[in-house]
Amino acid sequence: MRALPDGEQVIFIQFAQEMESLGLLVAERLINIDLVDKTLGSLVTTAWEKYKIMFLDMRVKQPDPFLGEYFQWLAERIDKRMREKPRKPFHETRTSRHLER
Repeated sequence: MRALPDGEQVIFIQFAQEMESLGLLVAERLINIDLVDKTLGSLVTTAWEKYKIMFLDMRVKQPDPFLGEYFQWLAERIDKRMREKPRKPFHETRTSRHLER
């Protein structure tokens, strides 16, 4: 990460913090995981795969086993949901009931 320009390092860290906060909100049941699945879905799991090496390395070097714990947890939950019960796009499943709201 240090090879990145300063501005990109800030963006990289900020995104990781946002994913960590989102994971915490889902874990504490302040945000429903269905909403995250519908709005972000695979972005969470794809992002975790890109960040995973860095977090695992930092957990050892800091040492701090809690770094990125909620980001990881959220990505694992979303991945499991996508594999076990993939949802169909809304435009394929919507009914007239959805239009009446």
